[in-house]
Amino acid sequence: MTVRREELSRATESRLASRSPAFQRSPWETVEQMVVGAGPETIFFGNGNPAREAIPFERMREASERTWAQIADTAGAIDYGEPEGLPALRDMIADRIRNRGIETDRSQILPTTGSQQAIDFICRLMLDPGDAIVVEGPTYLGALQIFDAYEVEYIVAPVDDGGLDVNALNQMLGLRTTMPKLIYTIPTFQNPTGVTMPMERRQALVDLARERGILILEDDPYCDLWIDEPPPPAIRSLDDNVAYLGTFSKTIAPSIRSGWVVVPAGFNRMMTLVKEIADINGDKVMMRTVLNAVPGFLDEHLIGSRALYRSRRDAMLSGLDRYMPPGTAWSHPSGGFFIWVTLPDGLNAIELLRLAVSRFGVAFLAGEWFFPGYSWPAASRMLRLSYSKHPEARIEEGLKRLGSAIAAALESR
Repeated sequence: MTVRREELSRATESRLASRSPAFQRSPWETVEQMVVGAGPETIFFGNGNPAREAIPFERMREASERTWAQIADTAGAIDYGEPEGLPALRDMIADRIRNRGIETDRSQILPTTGSQQAIDFICRLMLDPGDAIVVEGPTYLGALQIFDAYEVEYIVAPVDDGGLDVNALNQMLGLRTTMPKLIYTIPTFQNPTGVTMPMERRQALVDLARERGILILEDDPYCDLWIDEPPPPAIRSLDDNVAYLGTFSKTIAPSIRSGWVVVPAGFNRMMTLVKEIADINGDKVMMRTVLNAVPGFLDEHLIGSRALYRSRRDAMLSGLDRYMPPGTAWSHPSGGFFIWVTLPDGLNAIELLRLAVSRFGVAFLAGEWFFPGYSWPAASRMLRLSYSKHPEARIEEGLKRLGSAIAAALESR
């Protein structure tokens, strides 16, 4: 629950840390407020969860049963300790990410409570108040929540159809006297735009980071959910001075909170101690459950997941073609969950959201919320749609409603 400043006494408020405002508001609270009163038939395109049909319930149940049997037979299996994570799980992750071009071993891999925790750990080690970091504009709003807590200065690099615009970023950095410490990027099926950075641009970003002494933080949650063709190799495959984040949240289920980081060169010991300080050790039960569930299963399971998301992606692209008024534009992702929409001139996505919810029964996330401060006038015409959760018929109905809402907004200008 968000703690509101007005609920605090003046004496308590005066003692709060300067970073406390980051913990007193949530962009998700804004979303909830804007869709309050929406009926159960409202179609919400804001969800970033995997489809329920793609969650392997039976496999996880069987894996959980095996896990508890193993724990019962293994002394110390459920005691404190091993902040670095289960060795066999780290070996499995190292093996799986070879298909991303990453050659590593367990010593470089730290399991975390979702990749969200890995972002926080890197920030703990790297950032002091006032330090600059580069983020994509737009970017994952959950990462912005973490960065806000470290009181950073944002450098917002533009995103085009090829992801982060490296040339534009290089020009921006050339005007600065001090360099940022981090570049945070989602180069594959980016959240929220769905675009993918081509290999030559990935190399250019590595070259820029090497030249200017900046650590790249590569977030790669959607890489296994390609639809048209496998994505380019990870940026980490080009340079060990990259923190590479992965997760099972999109391929198994979000609530298992099972992610990892391939740590940058020289970070092994520090990252393990950060984990130890944060929560002593990871969830040994869930780590072992994932270890029991993934081998011999997940790759085959992903074939079905990709087919499901291909059908839903295609349904959304077809519906956008059919129902959006002239002047509307959108991205064409080749994987992941999201499509980025630009509204016709003169419209505002937040104002449209109010209209869409109250009169047409459809909701989405406004584009401004994916920028620092959750407000970005240049993105006022933009919004994010997710196709992952809804079946094709509901996607079509939702887009029909959205098209009617946009048409009504255009008529009322």
